[in-house]
Amino acid sequence: ASATMYALQALKVHVQVLPHTGGSINFIASQWALRSAKIDHPSSCLLDTDAREHRRKPNSLMTQFMNLINSKVRRRKMGRLLLVRHGESEMNSAGSFTGWIDSDITPNGRKEMEHAARLMLERGYTDVDVVYTSMLKRSIRSSWALMKELDQIFRPVKKSWMLNQRMYGAFEGMAREDLKAEIGMDRIAEYRRSLFLKPPPMSEAHPRWHRDESKYRHVDREDIPLTESIWDCFQRVRPLYSSCILPDLISGKNVLVVAHDHSLRGIIRCIDHLSDQAALDIVIPNGSPLVFEFGADQRPIPNADSFLPTSGAFLENRRVLDMMIAKEKQWGNNSAANEYKGMYSLIDYSTSSLMTPIMRGLSKVPYHKTTHPADLSSLI
Repeated sequence: ASATMYALQALKVHVQVLPHTGGSINFIASQWALRSAKIDHPSSCLLDTDAREHRRKPNSLMTQFMNLINSKVRRRKMGRLLLVRHGESEMNSAGSFTGWIDSDITPNGRKEMEHAARLMLERGYTDVDVVYTSMLKRSIRSSWALMKELDQIFRPVKKSWMLNQRMYGAFEGMAREDLKAEIGMDRIAEYRRSLFLKPPPMSEAHPRWHRDESKYRHVDREDIPLTESIWDCFQRVRPLYSSCILPDLISGKNVLVVAHDHSLRGIIRCIDHLSDQAALDIVIPNGSPLVFEFGADQRPIPNADSFLPTSGAFLENRRVLDMMIAKEKQWGNNSAANEYKGMYSLIDYSTSSLMTPIMRGLSKVPYHKTTHPADLSSLI
């Protein structure tokens, strides 16, 4: 009995010291303690019944118990984090301010997710343990398309309003051309790029009033913003990263986050401890996975492919990525959306329903059909 109490007390101490180690170590340690103390247990027939086991001194038991815990912790490796911006949405394609409006992805957006999955297949990043998305349809459907291509649709998906896009207030649903005529393009650019400037707040008379939407019933009504600056969006993401995503990574899980440009920038800001302006300057094209690897000290590991100032690395070919970023900036600085419809799809993908996801991914590797053959001819 004394040996049993000693083992359980030791177990309690180490669980308190190492709360991030998860249930697996707790289970192993408790089973080991029960075995050493020889407790009568329904499954005791599975334990070693050598009579010498229960004669071990408490000090010997404590030493071996601590060695077991330490060995498990040393072998634990932090998981990998993949960030993917959702596929092109219908309102994005039409050149409207979307924000929290629940716009679906276009066929072009689904192709972007297939392309993202192909990049992950090429690099072997298929072991995703958990997926995070926002509460918005374009993020959720993008994760579905991505996980279907990876043949990983059985993985758990966690949805959080904290990963939603920046809330654009009264501007939500407005066409850029209409807003340009009303306040001018320079003022629009200021609203889009300023860290602290907020659009006019959304009124309850707005046709897209979000506080009455059923998807946010679990959220305190006062927590649902009426307008947000980019800095507000950064602050909104931080608690989710600290309390959910980071613990998953520490426990060894590979995490995929499919969200929006500003919420993803907020996560990158937390990982690399970037300034607000440095995080704002990061451009994340639709459908281009950004991968972070971590060391034992929980810090990101930069590599030769890291996309400065972040320590993460895009999986896209660098020249194609540069073109996508240039197009992204061009779209952001121009209100004539029709001119740039379909600009994200630099590659024409196979859509045969007879192909498995892996076969479809491999079929895209040897060639790239593009609307810009001169620019990509050296990549073929």
